[in-house]
Amino acid sequence: MAGAKIVNDFINNNFSGIPVVFTADINTTRGKAAYNTMTGSLNDAALTAKDSIGFGTFHACSPETHANYYIDFILCSNDITVETYRTVTKGIDGRFVSDHFPIYADVTLPEGGKNTVC
Repeated sequence: MAGAKIVNDFINNNFSGIPVVFTADINTTRGKAAYNTMTGSLNDAALTAKDSIGFGTFHACSPETHANYYIDFILCSNDITVETYRTVTKGIDGRFVSDHFPIYADVTLPEGGKNTVC
């Protein structure tokens, strides 16, 4: 929870008015304190996408028992439109590349927005 507050405060204090995409394995699930802290100012791409197909992100090499276990997130500022969100559940040659499934989102940034390079 303290880590989420530090990250959230850093984003709010340093990137005000700039589109933000934050991705992380935050080791917590929706509705828990750290998630709620982060989504106080950022939107969960899986929940706000115009087209979303999600599956639990942490599977511990047993996806059938973890289909709804989300601990990896893509969070976006309000000025970003999330077009699509996906959890990639296919492995390579039938093998998992990690104990987490990759996630991705196609987003549209606001036109004429401020840009910065970090």
